[in-house]
Amino acid sequence: MNCHRAQTELLAARDTPSGAAGSRALVEHLQGCPACRTLQQQLVAATSAWRETEAQVAVPDAQQEWHAVRRRIRQSE
Repeated sequence: MNCHRAQTELLAARDTPSGAAGSRALVEHLQGCPACRTLQQQLVAATSAWRETEAQVAVPDAQQEWHAVRRRIRQSE
């Protein structure tokens, strides 16, 4: 396996809940390639940070927001 293929698999793995690398060829490549190992670690860290941040974001109620927009439209007329 080359780095391009390994990186493609790593990017696909980041979207799985466990983030685990699946193929044996990828595991073997990671054992011998410090650059791809670093990328894997960075992807895991970035994904974890994103998930933590996402969980803290307050999502506004769509119905309330729509009513507020409609009120502003009516007031501007």
